[in-house]
Amino acid sequence: MQRDDKHSDDTFGGNWTDEKLTIIEKYLSAYTLALQNLPLRKVYIDAFAGDGMVNIASDDGTNKQIEGSVTRALKIQHPFNDYYFVELNENKARILEKLKTKYPDRNIHPINGDANVEIPKLIQSIDWHLFRGVIFVDPYHTNVNWKTIVSISESKALDFWYLFPVNAVLRLLPNSGKIPEKWINTISNMLGCDSATWFSTLYEKEHYQQLSLFEEDNDEVTYYRKHGADDLQELIKKQLKGLFPFVSDKPAILKNSNNAPLFLLFFAVSNPKPAAWNLAKRIADNILEYDKQHGHHN
Repeated sequence: MQRDDKHSDDTFGGNWTDEKLTIIEKYLSAYTLALQNLPLRKVYIDAFAGDGMVNIASDDGTNKQIEGSVTRALKIQHPFNDYYFVELNENKARILEKLKTKYPDRNIHPINGDANVEIPKLIQSIDWHLFRGVIFVDPYHTNVNWKTIVSISESKALDFWYLFPVNAVLRLLPNSGKIPEKWINTISNMLGCDSATWFSTLYEKEHYQQLSLFEEDNDEVTYYRKHGADDLQELIKKQLKGLFPFVSDKPAILKNSNNAPLFLLFFAVSNPKPAAWNLAKRIADNILEYDKQHGHHN
């Protein structure tokens, strides 16, 4: 289930928040410009929309408010034909409704519900022969079902930006390999594979003999988690490549003030036509490379 943690404390972001939003905003602007002359309706879907504004904590200890993905999408020069904003929190969903008045020239469709339920339903309801679009999935903690990502790939018409919560997943993976049962399904659901697959990828086996004065020698097998986020990054990239015709090889790595990775911003294209994903790749690569050169991520 989608949780409401982000709503219980609205100061949740940092410098990385503005970084990810700037990447999304640049892509949306370039996307609608590139497709403006095609006879297709363009749709933007925000799966965990919020209310259009984001509070972030600055390095100096103060808080400030910036425009979120919803507001930035509505303000681009060449708009989408339709905007779908999915939000679980009722208060924030009501604020999204008010955007219809604030932006009367935008075709806004707020949806109050669980993204894991509403996104597959929405994708099935749209005739993708007539539509093309972009979906941004920025989950609260570990709240994305893999089935939701599968449904995005099945549209064969959506470009997909996915903010994968690498830090949140790593916190569920103790170094010892002794993972509580209640976490195993959550991790499997996030990674789209069974526990045997992700465990063998993320953990190493260590053999040793434990000697005891009172017992015979016992052979035990223990495990330890591979350090860093690299193996987790490669695993989720492999899983995405099993669904999408194109997945960017180098996601943006969003870090906190201590230079520890918090999120991986993946980009994937569901359209199987090479011309479509080549165009999307060029746009995304240019944005990510520019961002990297200016020191925003590694």
